[in-house]
Amino acid sequence: MKFKHFIITSILLFTFALYAQPQQLYKIDLIVFTQVSANGLLSEQWPADPRLPNMKRVYNLQPAPLSSDSSESALRKLYQIFPSSSMKGLLAKLVKNKNYEVVLQTAWLQSGLSNRRARRIHIFGGQAYDASGSPTVATSPLNQINDELLPAPQQAANWQINGFVRMSKPFLFQFNADLVLTIPQAVIAKLSTKAASQLKTNQFILRQMYRMKPNQIYYIDHPLYGVLVEITQYPKSKS
Repeated sequence: MKFKHFIITSILLFTFALYAQPQQLYKIDLIVFTQVSANGLLSEQWPADPRLPNMKRVYNLQPAPLSSDSSESALRKLYQIFPSSSMKGLLAKLVKNKNYEVVLQTAWLQSGLSNRRARRIHIFGGQAYDASGSPTVATSPLNQINDELLPAPQQAANWQINGFVRMSKPFLFQFNADLVLTIPQAVIAKLSTKAASQLKTNQFILRQMYRMKPNQIYYIDHPLYGVLVEITQYPKSKS
């Protein structure tokens, strides 16, 4: 009995020590851009009834502070929109290229949690639509393309890009993307009358899982849009 008590006590002490240690934080940088073309629309047989992302239990990132406070304590808040990106060079190139439309650029801090515990982060932006599919005025706070920090999420029935991503750390980093791109029928018809007559949907799913290493930029590809992701340790380790 004494030995059993010793084992249980040791396990409890180890667990306490493990969770008492400061959690390592990671910054996730994300850019979503579209590359919609007639060739892309006609490149695949798109399902007429695509399986949309399951938006239950998604988590909205918290707005960045509106003040100019850039102190360490202000920046270290988990799941708060981070006011700077490590991919500004790539962002500038995408913005200048007429073949691409940058829909959103954002960043946030989180811990390296297991698959079961990692949060689904709500990703939404670009053109907003009402319930009937007509364009409406709303701006996603995730869009920091012009370094504008917006105060809070704005409601819309649908967005040009909508869905979630999830970063977990079972061994390597695992990044799951489950997004939907909505393209109005009028835009499809303008790009290609053939696509407008053949396509049975105007919603296009990107659903992929990537294993990632830190400090590398990954490109998640789709015929109509793409995602750039970088995971970095925060704060950066001193070399």
